[in-house]
Amino acid sequence: MSRKLEFDLSPEESEVFLQEAEELVLQLNEGLVQLESRSDQPEVIQEVFRAAHTLKGSGGVIGHHRMAEVLHSMETLLDRVRHGQMAVTPGLIDVLLDGADLVRILVDEVSLGEESGVDIAPALEILSAFVSGEAAEAVKEAAILSLTPEQEEQVVAAAAAGLCLVEVRGRIAPDSIAPAARALQMLLTLQQSGQVLISSPEMEELDDQWQGYLVQASVLCGDSAGLTRLLGAISEVEIEVSGPGIEVEEPEDGGAETAASPVSGVASPLEAPAQETKGSNGRRPAAPREATQVRWVRTSVERLDKLMNLVSELVTDRNRLMQVRGNLIQQYGEEDGVGELGEALLHVSTITDQLQDEVMRARMVAIEQVFNKFPRLVRDLTRQLDKQIDLVVEGQETELDRTVIEEINDPILHLVRNCVDHGVETPAERLKRGKPARGRLHLAARSEESHIIIVVEDDGGGIDPQHMRTKAVEKGLMDQEAARSLSDQEAVELIFRAGFSTAEKVSDVSGRGVGMDVVRTNIERLGGSVSVQTQVGQGTRFELKLPLTLAIFPALMVEVGGNAYAVPLTTVVEALHIRAQDIQTIRGHETIVTRGRVLPILCLDEFFGFEGTTRGDSRYVVEVRWGDATIGLAVHRLLGRQEVVIKPLGRMIGEVAGISGGTIMGDGRVALIMDIPSLVKAARRERQAAA
Repeated sequence: MSRKLEFDLSPEESEVFLQEAEELVLQLNEGLVQLESRSDQPEVIQEVFRAAHTLKGSGGVIGHHRMAEVLHSMETLLDRVRHGQMAVTPGLIDVLLDGADLVRILVDEVSLGEESGVDIAPALEILSAFVSGEAAEAVKEAAILSLTPEQEEQVVAAAAAGLCLVEVRGRIAPDSIAPAARALQMLLTLQQSGQVLISSPEMEELDDQWQGYLVQASVLCGDSAGLTRLLGAISEVEIEVSGPGIEVEEPEDGGAETAASPVSGVASPLEAPAQETKGSNGRRPAAPREATQVRWVRTSVERLDKLMNLVSELVTDRNRLMQVRGNLIQQYGEEDGVGELGEALLHVSTITDQLQDEVMRARMVAIEQVFNKFPRLVRDLTRQLDKQIDLVVEGQETELDRTVIEEINDPILHLVRNCVDHGVETPAERLKRGKPARGRLHLAARSEESHIIIVVEDDGGGIDPQHMRTKAVEKGLMDQEAARSLSDQEAVELIFRAGFSTAEKVSDVSGRGVGMDVVRTNIERLGGSVSVQTQVGQGTRFELKLPLTLAIFPALMVEVGGNAYAVPLTTVVEALHIRAQDIQTIRGHETIVTRGRVLPILCLDEFFGFEGTTRGDSRYVVEVRWGDATIGLAVHRLLGRQEVVIKPLGRMIGEVAGISGGTIMGDGRVALIMDIPSLVKAARRERQAAA
């Protein structure tokens, strides 16, 4: 039975702690993954150290001593890394990421109020073992550049004579006029102060054509402090010196250093008093502009939801008032105060639009919250599958509604896992095909009108349509004749069929045929669509198209069988008024030719079972698009554009084919909202049945 835990927190303080802790754990995970590939950038290790240090302090303040103990051990290890006493290796990152996972479990103890039962002793033992590593191993890990076995023996022998191995990094200012001269000056200074075992670049590489900005070297010397002073005199070069006897001054509050503070024994270039500081061009930098102060206040998601519901009702009443005003104008014109009512209503309508926009902005969340989880996931999967993949993330700042954010995590997770497992080949396979050993996975988001586009793309082997047909027959999903009749695009889209998988064996990564079906189902439930483009041997691109919000959206109002329906405006391509002679029948189904394309028509009165007909001398057709498919919806009348508030149909009505919800119109009538994905599927099934 779990033991109950009590922490020094009120309910309100607990909520704040959990929110901040979740952000810090996520920052810790993201920073550790970045540290593995960017260990030469001090700001990265500094951010990771700061996250661990802050989280440790928070755990200690509330009395969560086990969490503070784990973070203290992680902090000690990170401190050695930032002081240059230990190099960043994959094994080290594995240990620290395991520690971050343990911290997440310990944070959950605060929300649950009981002990999780996890034993922290093994983790503490492993972290301590890394801190107190063997001396010979420490020499290897301390080196910035790889030393040969002979050089390592030379280092051990030199230690007996009182010499020490010092690692030096020099970053030349990007606007330096002669970077090669600065690099040469640095290497000459090192040669005068000790024995340079290895350097990058080598002295012979420095000529007028050299345009690098990073110089690294491993040096044997007896006076590392004197070496630091000499290097500090080199202008326009920021120097880092790490090794035995090199200490970094800690801030008085014991926290992380400031941005101007050295990280790994940095001898800052010409640190002058503030009033004498000049830029690399000799001019004093301009005084920083006073930042605009932004004030923040925390509020609950439930409160935002209630506010959104109130705005939704306000939009409905605004539409009602607009309808009443229209009726009054028809009866009385602009007399008897109707004109004044119109002016006041126009102002109320403007304020309502602004309020709706501001509430929507308050509910918007950066997709970064979803994307930040994937660098760790890709790293773990590539190590598990023995692959090499670079994850490139773009558009993290793109915002969309919180309710949409909560629903898209699983679909994107499945896409990323499938790209890593099925898409990108192993290094050996890629080299055989003339590709770089390292694969590339691109994750991006962007805004497009009232939609968000999310792209998951890899440069792997692509999807072979013929292989998909063969697999479909093997799994009994269709016979050979039906498989042969599929176009290449239709064959590729079999990956979204429930129970379909191309994996040769089931693993804990994939192979059960449920992931891609979940992707399409979840995205369509949000009113979005998924499309796939692929080329054998070149890669695969998945594109998710999602609405910005699910609460209020613009719609084209139409009439079918005397009832009003709302067609989401984001799916509408155009509205057409066609004549009977423009309609052609193909295999028993009506179509029209518009803009050089054949557009199948779905008669909505027949689909919904009305006696009235949309057939006649002329009719209205609303062309809608979902994914790569377009169809025409035959309706009786077009009623105009309107902002609609979506309402669920409720349990008594349940699910209705072709309908996703309802809304209240300005005249008080209830209008049903069309489910465009299901209507497109219905039209597709009719065509396939006819074929």
